Amino acid sequence: MRPAWAGSYLQIPFLEHGRTRAGLDCYGLVRLVFQEQRGIELPSLTHGYATTTDADEILTLFRGELLAHWQEVPTTQARLFDVAIFRILGQPIHFALALDPPWFLHVVKDTDVSIERWDALIWEKRLVGMVRWQE
Repeated sequence: MRPAWAGSYLQIPFLEHGRTRAGLDCYGLVRLVFQEQRGIELPSLTHGYATTTDADEILTLFRGELLAHWQEVPTTQARLFDVAIFRILGQPIHFALALDPPWFLHVVKDTDVSIERWDALIWEKRLVGMVRWQE
C-alpha cells in the first residue's frame, strides 16, 4: 500500500536545483522526502552540477559523496524509501523514491511530481538498480 504522505508531493513542479516544495529536481525530491518523512538530512549537492542533464557531474557527485552511505539492493527486494536509479539520455542520472514496489515517486523536467510504476513500458528498460540509505 502506498503511503498516504506520498500524495502531498504530487503536483510540486520540476525546478533545476529545486530543494523545496516550491520546486524540485529528481534528487531534490528524494532529499525532501528523506528530510520530511525520515528526519534524515541528505547533502544538497546543488554545487556540483549546472543542470539535470549534466551526466558526468551528476555521476561524479553520486559516486563520490553518496555511495559511502548507500548500499545496492536487488530490485526484487526494494522497499519504501529505497532509491531507484534510471537511465536518462543513456546515463544513470535519474533518481526516484520507491513507495510500494513497483510504484515510485519522481519528477522529471517539464512535469510535476508523479507516481508511476517501474515495470511500465517507459521505465522498465531504463531501471538500472536500487540503493538503500545506510545510517
